[in-house]
Parts: sequence; structure tokens; C-alpha cells
Amino acid sequence: MRLSALTPTRWASTGAVLAALSAMTPALAHEEIYRVTLTGATSPAAGSVLVTFDLDLVTLNVAGSFTGLGSASTGLAVHCCVATAGSGTSAAALAATTPSGFTFGVSSGSFDVTYDLTQGSTYSPSFVTASGGTVSDALNALAVGAADGMAYISIGSAQFAGGEISGFLVAVPVSEPATYGMMFAGLIAVGAMTRHRKRD
Repeated sequence: MRLSALTPTRWASTGAVLAALSAMTPALAHEEIYRVTLTGATSPAAGSVLVTFDLDLVTLNVAGSFTGLGSASTGLAVHCCVATAGSGTSAAALAATTPSGFTFGVSSGSFDVTYDLTQGSTYSPSFVTASGGTVSDALNALAVGAADGMAYISIGSAQFAGGEISGFLVAVPVSEPATYGMMFAGLIAVGAMTRHRKRD
């Protein structure tokens, strides 16, 4: 198909599709999402968590639910970094183990907590020191630790203050709806150009 054969209407249609694709790509690239399955070594309690690193806002959102704790919930902790991916324990990376947005004093509940990762007060002082001494070092260590399977979430109770249930962060692939949307838009663009080429 000759470039001259692309009428203003065709250019507008193709441009709209390309603009939509461009708009979707950054949205996908600027979040890192992890799932966590919470279980207990000696407790029947369980839970699930969705952890989202927002690289534009520089925040960490931890949202989920739990059920069946043997005693009242006392806190939520984000830990990093264990020596071996997927196993072991480590100290809390974030200072607030009793954050706003967490449900306390219950055996079952839900929560939605957002941490501002640009603030030094968000992190445990020992984690900042171990990471290199600055907030940037701590942020980088937490992000890399999560990506490498060395970070985990725990929920403490009156009976197990150190964590009755816990689980490691597992990366979630790019969401299928978004992937299908990009594929569909791409197919529309290719199909439109192919039809125009046949007409020419």
C-alpha cells in the first residue's frame, strides 16, 4: 500500500489504535504485582494478599484477607530479605508492623495498607543500614528482594507475635485482560492495513 493511499480518515484510525497501544504500555510497565498465599506452620489459619509496587507513586500497597487465626490479630509485617529464595526468615523491612488500614483484634478480617516508599520513616532502621544506608538503597533492596523471591508477608497474633501465618511474594504475569486488549488492538490495526492494501 502506498503512503499516498492513506487518506486522512485512515491515518486517523491507525493513529487512534497506535495511541491506545502507547497509552496501555506505560500503565502495564509501571506496576509490579505479586500474590501471596498465607499459611501457618502449626496453625490452620490462612489468607491471601495482593502486593503492588507502584513505580510512579513510589508506594507499596498490601491488600488482602485472613481467616482462622488462633487468637486476635496483632500486626502485619513486610519482611526482606531471606538468604535463600522462598525459604527462611528475616527481620521486618518496613517499620510499621501495626499500620493504618490493618484489622486488629480479630481472628478473621481484611486489610488495605499503603506504604510511602520515599520516606525514611517507612523502613526499619536496621533494614536501611543493611541495604546501604539511604532510602534509595532500601527501596532498591526491597524491590530486588521481592523480584528475587526473598520477601514475604506475615500476620502476627496474640499467640504468635512473630507471625502466625506468612507467605512469600510471587510475581504475577502481565494481566490477561490487558494482554488480550493489546493483542486485539494490534490485530485491528494489522487487519485494517491489510484491507486497505488489498483495495489498493
